[in-house]
Amino acid sequence: MNLTPNLSRIYQTRIKLSDRLNQIKQAINNSGLKLQLDQEIKDIQATSQNLQDGVFRLLVLGDLKRGKSTFLNALLGERILPSDVNPCTALLTILRYGEEKKAIVYFKDNRPPQYLQLDAFKQQYTINADEAKDLEKKDTLAFPEVEYAVIEYPLPLLAQGIEIIDSPGLNDTEARNKLSLEYVYNCQAVLFVLRAIQPLTLNERRYLENYLKDRGLALFFLLNGWDEIRKSLVDLDNRSELEIAENKVRQVFKTNLEPYCQNNYQERVFEISALNTLRQRLKKSDADLANTKFANFTAELDKFLTQKRAATEFNQAQLVAKQICDRISENVQRRIPLLQEDIANLKNKIDSVEPEFEQLQQIKHNFGNEIINKRGRITKSIANSFQDYISKLGDTFETDFVAYQPNLEFLDFLRQDKREEFNRAFKQAFERYLQDKLSRWELIAEKELELAFLQLAESAASQGANYRQITNKIDEKLIGNKILIDAENPDDDSPGWAKWAMGFFSLATGNIAGVALAAVG
Repeated sequence: MNLTPNLSRIYQTRIKLSDRLNQIKQAINNSGLKLQLDQEIKDIQATSQNLQDGVFRLLVLGDLKRGKSTFLNALLGERILPSDVNPCTALLTILRYGEEKKAIVYFKDNRPPQYLQLDAFKQQYTINADEAKDLEKKDTLAFPEVEYAVIEYPLPLLAQGIEIIDSPGLNDTEARNKLSLEYVYNCQAVLFVLRAIQPLTLNERRYLENYLKDRGLALFFLLNGWDEIRKSLVDLDNRSELEIAENKVRQVFKTNLEPYCQNNYQERVFEISALNTLRQRLKKSDADLANTKFANFTAELDKFLTQKRAATEFNQAQLVAKQICDRISENVQRRIPLLQEDIANLKNKIDSVEPEFEQLQQIKHNFGNEIINKRGRITKSIANSFQDYISKLGDTFETDFVAYQPNLEFLDFLRQDKREEFNRAFKQAFERYLQDKLSRWELIAEKELELAFLQLAESAASQGANYRQITNKIDEKLIGNKILIDAENPDDDSPGWAKWAMGFFSLATGNIAGVALAAVG
């Protein structure tokens, strides 16, 4: 009964917010001041246009080989996009509603759009693995003349004013990373695809912290390939071992993702197997997925788009407006005290802060060297630790392996009919022994890594405090008072780089593989 008036109110609110954002942008442009707000103005323009259009954009984001395209194909029930096991897509591709299935490629120059059948699109705008490696070395795009591609598809979800954007994989080339991450500013929600058996690399955490956090986005996390946890076990039929392994993975993800879920972890994190779902839907387009975890995700997404879509759009608009107003306030605070100064006095003041700028450079130099030196020491220490640990396994192998021995007589090895069974059982026992031993070494290495990151975090806090003292001194010399950067948290005035470095300790905890990879790299 309330649906029609509510929809009318939502539409009117969209238009009002769009107009207000345009007024802010116009006021900045009319001021004639060089406020260095180019990115903020782009954000306002994109947010305003989104409100006007009434389009809600979901960006599918994630590292390479996470199954983003497979997930989208499972959602569509058809192999439309090249999946990660095949040559990877090299374009930012927008899925939009259309009565007929087709692809449209838009170019950066004045060339008219190119209309293609889906098969022709995949063939023409897909690169193979060798080409991808060559592009990575050159840090260039595969199709630099292309702005983006649109695939029109008769999917009911898209008919609700929803667009889904399939981004090129992160952690590929910096050029493609930039293409993917810049589009974040045009979206209201992100479907972040992660790999279940590789719980969050440091790069993935960096994307979350630097590009997605505090942007008013609704974040959904898809833990893809959940079935692969079972495949990694020695005994595939051991339900108890599977439950322990799954719970361990769940705990790691929950520890790291909960801060980004706005107190709605159960409604934002989903264990899925996109490949299995796609296989089912290819066999039967209307396959019953009610008992699958993929269905749990689609049901929750539908609920979100039905009940919370408007609130997400309005919160994002409010956040964008607040961020730009805070930036303007800071810039104005710095300029007003200088308006009465003549050029000579301003020049003298600028010259007077040169020693402070040299001190800032010294902080940068010292902290950078500290990171490099600690990385070198820890990498060498962990490598030596691993070598030493492995070399000593033989000293205690006889006694340690007793607990793992298969329940078969050694003489069975001599019998032809029992030999295969003996070999299989012995191999499984030895693999379990090695896994346990490596897990114990990981605990040793994790403690050493955590200590190193804790030391860097403490150093960042100290260096950050010195950095802020110096910048406050620069403000006082130039304008006579300290500029309050964050009015809501006046006690927390550490610079952004120091906060990020201090947070690195928590990012590292429990992710030995990701940290080791980042350290070596």
